[in-house]
Amino acid sequence: MIQTQGTSPFVLRTVIIIAVILVVAAIGLVVALGAGKGAAGNETPPLEARPDGVIIASEGKEYEAYQKFLAGYSADEDMFADGDPANPQDIADELIPIPIGHDFQIIINGNPTGNQDISLYKYTGKEWGEVYSNNTAFENPREPGEYILCLVLRWDFEDGSYNIFQYCFKLINSAA
Repeated sequence: MIQTQGTSPFVLRTVIIIAVILVVAAIGLVVALGAGKGAAGNETPPLEARPDGVIIASEGKEYEAYQKFLAGYSADEDMFADGDPANPQDIADELIPIPIGHDFQIIINGNPTGNQDISLYKYTGKEWGEVYSNNTAFENPREPGEYILCLVLRWDFEDGSYNIFQYCFKLINSAA
């Protein structure tokens, strides 16, 4: 079950301005240090610069996502920044295992725009294999095991600016 809750346009505009400033600063630092291609895109803006977000509620607890900045555009500055999506292999150990309980739900705070891009990966004992990708709805895994759920959401703002974030969770399905 997915729910949305509104956020004021002022807060959203403030968030994008902060995010763009941080991204521009990160790009400038990378260029100044002579870092390799894509290094600036792998920086995640600090929590206060992120738009709304996604949490999972299950078994009476709420869990925050691993968040990754993927892209953003500032209409005021006519500036674009992008990054690479997180790879399940690289983030699996950082994620808190979340049991898929009877009350499991994905809660989206705010109002993302466009389609949701939802992917699910299953741990096979050696690596994280894709169960599905580019879905617009979450499908509960049928087999027991460890999974990584990734959602990609776009947040548009009134001035034409936008941010795209990836949100990842580790799910544990113990039901047969």
